[in-house]
Amino acid sequence: MAGIRFTHENGAFGRKFLPETMGSEVAFLDYDGDEWPDLFVANDTQPNLLLVNTGGGGFRDTALEAGVAFDETGRTRAGMGVGEMLGPDGRVVLAVGNFSREALSFFSRYPSGLFVDRAPVAGLAGPTLPALTFGLAFLDYDLDGRDDLVLANGHIEPTIREVQQEVTWAQPPLLFRNLPGRAEILVERGKGLRPLPR
Repeated sequence: MAGIRFTHENGAFGRKFLPETMGSEVAFLDYDGDEWPDLFVANDTQPNLLLVNTGGGGFRDTALEAGVAFDETGRTRAGMGVGEMLGPDGRVVLAVGNFSREALSFFSRYPSGLFVDRAPVAGLAGPTLPALTFGLAFLDYDLDGRDDLVLANGHIEPTIREVQQEVTWAQPPLLFRNLPGRAEILVERGKGLRPLPR
């Protein structure tokens, strides 16, 4: 024996801090700029969480006041995949993949600390509406210094088309190229990757 002993600590302190949450995915970020890691939790059919690190092992949920707990109509969504990046202006951006008929959430943080869902303005809402997005990632696909966005999609119900004509079980990934002020879709339903203009 090497003299090393491990003890499993599950984080429980005798009471539950997040009872019955259905957190599908998390992203680490520095929401408040204090250099302590904060945590965004995408929840399925429950309000999302934005857990701000208070130091010393404590967290405080600020999702409601920050504008990321619900969609713009006050409803919960089926947050599945989540990604985080810094926009060109240094703002934190959170992308959250949702269930079909729930567009991608594309939360951009303003200096006040409030996030605004900019998916419709950026051209991300319409193309993502039929998709059930389980995972997503920011990457610089075209090597232009701006993070692009790729979504991994697929429905959970093989016979979904029988009740929702516009939604399919097999769904292609979606790739969005980040252009100033908007996103351009490079992979679409039924089409392969479009070549980049030269």
